[in-house]
Amino acid sequence: MQNIAIMLAGYIISIFCVPLPRVCSGNAAGIFGGVLLFIYTVYFQNVNAAVCRFAQKGAPQFALVVLICTLMLIAIVYFTKLSIKMYVAQRRRPPTSLPCTVIVLGCRVKGTRPTRMLRRRLAAAYDYLRENPRAVCIVSGGQGADEQISEAQAMRDYLVELGLEPSRIFMEDSSRDTMQNLRFSLEIIKAADLPQTVAAATDSFHQYRAAMLGRRLGLSLYAVSSKTEPRYAPTYWVREWFAIVKYTFFSRG
Repeated sequence: MQNIAIMLAGYIISIFCVPLPRVCSGNAAGIFGGVLLFIYTVYFQNVNAAVCRFAQKGAPQFALVVLICTLMLIAIVYFTKLSIKMYVAQRRRPPTSLPCTVIVLGCRVKGTRPTRMLRRRLAAAYDYLRENPRAVCIVSGGQGADEQISEAQAMRDYLVELGLEPSRIFMEDSSRDTMQNLRFSLEIIKAADLPQTVAAATDSFHQYRAAMLGRRLGLSLYAVSSKTEPRYAPTYWVREWFAIVKYTFFSRG
């Protein structure tokens, strides 16, 4: 059993090391958790004995151990429920009976070309638009300091290359984050009298937070989800946990 736990800890550490040397909250938390599991597995007898000795020193110490265990249990339940909600949100496809406006949420551009993650979002949007001729799309994303053109322009060019009619593409090139993606795109929807059924084209892990932000703007967002590369999915999924927690408990806007 111990060998299985050690192998599991090593596997967890290895999958969260994939995006390195790029570090974010997702892979940092995953590596940290894997290391803790490895240490506990190797030294579980010593750790358990130390915890028991600490808890037996008095009521305050015992209460602290109980509090830590309770918080850990709450965290496990919370993130399990959150993962279920994220899974459900990514599968909320737009109804085929209504015309739809697809907002392609921006992602980093390398030079003038969409990155691999952004190309996957665009491919998901293109497939949906090809299957639904009445649908239109808004490509949403401004220009970062290290980008030669706006994300919106790079996305539009890419969709045109794939064969999508330029008349079905609207550009929003001022936004800097997901909330601005949605807010500025909503202004275009109203100004251009586009379909009021709205879907976000983004990675599956991102759909739940996009829907949360959309509700703040009065939007009931559907999902046109792209698949994240499996080797990066654990890191982005965990990073998204932290982003949702930040938005849920600390956002004032």
